[in-house]
Order: sequence, then C-alpha cells, then structure tokens
Amino acid sequence: MNYFIRFTLQSYQQIALASLINLMDVRASYSGEELSGLCAIICFAVAVLSPIGCTILIHPHSRTGNLPQSLSSLTEGLRLPHPSPLVPYWSILYMLKRLLTVLIILTLRDHTYLQLQLLTLSSLIYQILLITYKPYETPMACAVEIFNELTVSCCLYSYMLLTDFVESPSARVAAGWGLTICILLNIGVNMGITLWETVRQVVRRKESIKRRVMGVIKKLLAMKRGKNQVITIKPVVQQIPRENVEIEMKKVASVSIKQNYNQTQQPLNSLLFEDEFEFSQQKPIVNRLIMHKFINA
Repeated sequence: MNYFIRFTLQSYQQIALASLINLMDVRASYSGEELSGLCAIICFAVAVLSPIGCTILIHPHSRTGNLPQSLSSLTEGLRLPHPSPLVPYWSILYMLKRLLTVLIILTLRDHTYLQLQLLTLSSLIYQILLITYKPYETPMACAVEIFNELTVSCCLYSYMLLTDFVESPSARVAAGWGLTICILLNIGVNMGITLWETVRQVVRRKESIKRRVMGVIKKLLAMKRGKNQVITIKPVVQQIPRENVEIEMKKVASVSIKQNYNQTQQPLNSLLFEDEFEFSQQKPIVNRLIMHKFINA
C-alpha cells in the first residue's frame, strides 16, 4: 500500500496530464486505440479519486499525525503534530495544486495569457501557504520548496513576455535568457542540495556502512575458503552409562544360565523323542519319571 501511495504522489501530475490529453482525443478505430482509451479512463479515475481516498485515510489520524507504517508516505517529511489542521492534509493540497495546473494548461490552450495568469496566481497562493504554515520538518526543506515555487513564478513571468502581449524583440530575447537561467538555477540548486544531503547521510552512518561492507567481505572470503576445504566426517561414538552396561551384563548372564539349565535337563538321547519330551515337561513329576525311564530303556 505504501509503495502505491508513494508512486501516486511522485507521478501524480504526469498521470493526470497524460490521461487528460488522451481523453480529449479518444478514438476507437482499432483495438490499440480502445486499449489506450481504457487506460486513459483508469488513469484519470486514479487522478480524481486519489485526493478523496487520501483524505479518508488521513482524517482518523489528523490530530496525532501518527499514521500506520503502510500510510507513512502521506505525511512523510511533515512537521506533525502541528497547530494548524491543514498541515496533515498537505499531500492532498499538493495533489490538488498539480491537478489544477493540468486543468488550466489543457482547458485554456487558446487563451495563453489568461492561462499564465491563473498559473501564476496558484503558485503565489501556494507560496503564501508555505511561508505561513511552514509544514515541513526542517527549515531547509521549507526554504527549498519556497525557492522552487519562486522559480516557477519567474518561469511563468518569462512565458508571459514570450507571448504576443509584448511585441518588443529585445524583451523576448531577455525573457528567453531569463527562462533558461531560472531553469538551470533550479536544477543546479536541487542537485547540489541532494548531493549535500547524501554526503551528510553517508558521514553520519559511516560506522554502520563500514560494518555492513566488512560483513559482506567476510562472507565472500568464507565462501571462497569453503570451496577449497575438504570436509571430514567423524563417526559419532555413543557412550553408554556404566550402570546400563552392568544391567545388560546381568541380563545376558541370567539368560545363559537358563539355557545351560535347560540343556542339562534335556536327556542326551532325546533326538527321536523330542516332541514327547516337550510334552512330558507339562506333566506331573511322577509321569515324567516314568517317561524318563521308558526313554532310557
């Protein structure tokens, strides 16, 4: 669930833009276009229903800000708990702003100047909210977000100068250079901050990273040594307690005594009369004596 939420937040504007572009020119001439139209409808439904679904998921935990691990992407990086009730829903505000931007771009294609004015107005409102509430955990994150919105406003102003509203060629050239500088500055600052944060995290977790690397190296060395080693299997000798040995010896001795006694009781010439002898063992003593004399005779 958390991976799907993170994917939706990071690619929300692209999903909304692609789905709306396809819906504005839906065709069904062959199966490929039908499949494309179906995917566009599904993506647009995801773009529209995502803010509603995220609001429903955040609302029970809006006061405390302690969302389950499966929903942590909705409030990741936010300063919670916060005095303002708007801050827990900041990801919803982010998606609505992106959706409004897409709608303005696509529906006002024939009204370029009005389009740029509305985009600039939405960017200014978002900057005011950022400065007022400061929703992010660190001041650096808030400053970076405000800087990004300022560069967006500068780019929109440059686009206004590039329209037919300004007829001066020199102004258009200056606007083009300004637009290029704003874009390069935004990319450079964001990449520099990302690199700085990466280096800081590596330095902070230097010991843990070192332990992990050493553990991996030891495992590889152990696997390499294991291939060259010969495994010898030693027989397992089970030691019997002395008391058990004495008991077994007594049992064997008693069995041998009984066998010797039976052999002495059996007559020597009883090979022909073995059945009679076994039968006579069950008779009284007198009958056995008579039978014994008869056999000897």
